[in-house]
Amino acid sequence: MLETMKNCLGEKELIHLFLTELPASAYMQNHFFESDAEVLNGPSGKLLFTTDEFSDEDHFRTDDPFRLGYNLAAATISDILAVGGMPYAYSHAVKVASSWNKEYVIQLARGIAAVLDICGIGSIGGDIGIASQWGYTGICLGFSETPLSRKGANENDHIYMTGAIGAGNIEAAFSLYDSNKLIRLGNRFLKNYFPVRLNESKLIAQWASSCIDTSDGVFNALNTLAEINGIGYNVENLPYLLESKLLCRLLKVPKEALFLGECGEYELLFSVPPENNKAFLKAAVKENLKFTSIGEFLKVDTRILNNGNKEWNLGRFSISARDCTSHREYLDKLLNFLRDEAH
Repeated sequence: MLETMKNCLGEKELIHLFLTELPASAYMQNHFFESDAEVLNGPSGKLLFTTDEFSDEDHFRTDDPFRLGYNLAAATISDILAVGGMPYAYSHAVKVASSWNKEYVIQLARGIAAVLDICGIGSIGGDIGIASQWGYTGICLGFSETPLSRKGANENDHIYMTGAIGAGNIEAAFSLYDSNKLIRLGNRFLKNYFPVRLNESKLIAQWASSCIDTSDGVFNALNTLAEINGIGYNVENLPYLLESKLLCRLLKVPKEALFLGECGEYELLFSVPPENNKAFLKAAVKENLKFTSIGEFLKVDTRILNNGNKEWNLGRFSISARDCTSHREYLDKLLNFLRDEAH
């Protein structure tokens, strides 16, 4: 049982804990607390900004504070990478749960710091408080000479993604299922860290026509690109994370639920025009980067998922977790669709 930190650690000590563990940004002009807003020296090109809020509703596991901090920071920075940008500086607003003790907070901060170290950036401060339930708002600044957007994909563009599908659903499963079966597989899933696709983002920015991260799942990411660009798609040969497929077998659900589910893995999903495809693949080999081709964009009325044996018309799928009264209702509807609509 974690010792309570209420009436033990004050706000100033909390702030000091984070400032001690996180590297300071080299671009800061002022010192911490010297001004209401932080003053930055910006590089040439476009300055990028993103902010994301996280809480228990996102189903991140909290048993390992270092992993939690790492995943929160990686998820925040993913939006910068999805526009082909380079992270520049990092900030956050943290609601520390009153049940977290000093060591938990230190490890949380170190997890965040590990991602900042990967990106070669520092913290510019933020806001820290204590609440009955934890909450986290991540903020990242970035820059890019030519930012990539979600708009720009066309019919016949190739669809690629980084990594594999399922990491977000692993987090959700351990948050939602109280099952001894999951505990048996726990050791396989302990090191479930979201990716930080710095090098992939650089290459994608050179060759892609559009890009989005899969924070809300691959299916939602695909639909967003399709709707913004007025096109459809056909996807197949989806790369599922091995651990996620094992989890699906354990729970007796089809692996396609990982694709449709709304707990994303923060990978990058993007389109490459046919005329760029050969050059893109050649550049990827040269940079020793791996991407998976999962289909192509087609005319507007087509939204197909094909696993080789079955095919689903995703244009008929209209299930949203927000419209359901419980996670069980949402999962049941999703599984019924996969069973009833397969051809």
